Amino acid sequence: MNNGWNKFKALFWQPAEDDDEADAELADALETLKELEGVVGSIAIDSAGSVRACDLPRVFDESMIGLIGARMVELRSALTDDAREPVSGSLDFEGHSFHVKSFPLGMVGVLLNEGAHRPTVGMALNLVSRRVAATFETLDGGVEP
Repeated sequence: MNNGWNKFKALFWQPAEDDDEADAELADALETLKELEGVVGSIAIDSAGSVRACDLPRVFDESMIGLIGARMVELRSALTDDAREPVSGSLDFEGHSFHVKSFPLGMVGVLLNEGAHRPTVGMALNLVSRRVAATFETLDGGVEP
């Protein structure tokens, strides 16, 4: 039965690309979220909305993933005028929810199904967003004052 699930999952799952060390670090950070029950996938974007790592199912094609990144930036802009101010929140729809956590250089979002334990996912999202933020800071040479 597990072998059948792996074949089925391979049809719909699109792993993040590991082009270099930073991308591998980002992909690894997002992959830890998949270990939680109810997590469908996750995405990390930079402050401009460019997707830096993605672990969403294959039903989300490349153009849709880019659109998600742009919408995450719009959501942050709607909630605060200062991009450096951390923002977190969630959107619920038809048995799924999308949780976001922002930091000065970007955002992390995680897609959940109704079986997810939200407090656990919230704690994991905080930890993963810190790890992603640290990777972005390393790539960008730090946050400007």
